[in-house]
Amino acid sequence: MDNFSLENKFENFKCVYFKSILKLMLNVGLITIFSSYTLIYLFCVTNVYAFGKINVHRNIKSGQTYNKAVDYLSLSRLKPDIMKSFFTSIPSGYKNYTKYMHISDFRLSINNLNKINKVIRSKHNFYIIKYNFYDQGFAGTHTAVIKIINKKNGKLIAMFYADFNMAIIAPVVVTSRPVGKFQILDRNDLRIQKINISNIYAGYNFSLNKTVGKEAAVFISENTPIIKINSERQRIINFGNIVSIVYKKYGINIKMRGMALQAGAYGQSIRVKNLESGNIISGIVKTDKSVCVR
Repeated sequence: MDNFSLENKFENFKCVYFKSILKLMLNVGLITIFSSYTLIYLFCVTNVYAFGKINVHRNIKSGQTYNKAVDYLSLSRLKPDIMKSFFTSIPSGYKNYTKYMHISDFRLSINNLNKINKVIRSKHNFYIIKYNFYDQGFAGTHTAVIKIINKKNGKLIAMFYADFNMAIIAPVVVTSRPVGKFQILDRNDLRIQKINISNIYAGYNFSLNKTVGKEAAVFISENTPIIKINSERQRIINFGNIVSIVYKKYGINIKMRGMALQAGAYGQSIRVKNLESGNIISGIVKTDKSVCVR
């Protein structure tokens, strides 16, 4: 009886022990699978916008972005896209200024990003992102209007806005001391300084060598940028100077005495008076004593 009782107890012990281990292993396995699934889900949710499949074809002239694959919108993707589109919208004549442009205070307002993404996730709903920029010049506050358009039917899916500030910090030539009117600029009068220029129409100078030798058109105070308005090429003919009017045509050169009615630099067109006939004509300044008429 005692042996039988001990064996029964031992068998019962083994059953309880193995059942407990089996239950524990089953619970651990379920917890591990659940945890792994949760981590994978969180990773996908947090990275779906950053790593979504993108197949973009740009039209530089129109500033439009065509998406040919299923894509997702996100703040991290839209910001650089808007900036690139803004820079491509700048006229080609001012492209050399883009390296001096600094973007700040970027604000993108999308009220229903999740709703928009649900619409554009459809494999058959290819769409176009179109950017329009409204600004008051190259520097200052800019507003981008972003329109998402259904490529098939042309209907507007969504529209939102982005605001940002842009400054142009450029190393330009400025005066290192006051310069008087008609004074010829030399190297001691000038220096390079990085400043925030308000626009790019003023014709700033970026090279000291190309600025030296110009003439101040007006009085220029210290630390003032040298631009087209306050400087010009050095005049070599002044008003009232007696010059030779050279007429060249068909290999024939004719020289006549004349008087300059305008001051001018080399290569500029000025009006001169023929002292023999009294006629007033226009010619190109060639030297400090001659004007060529063709």
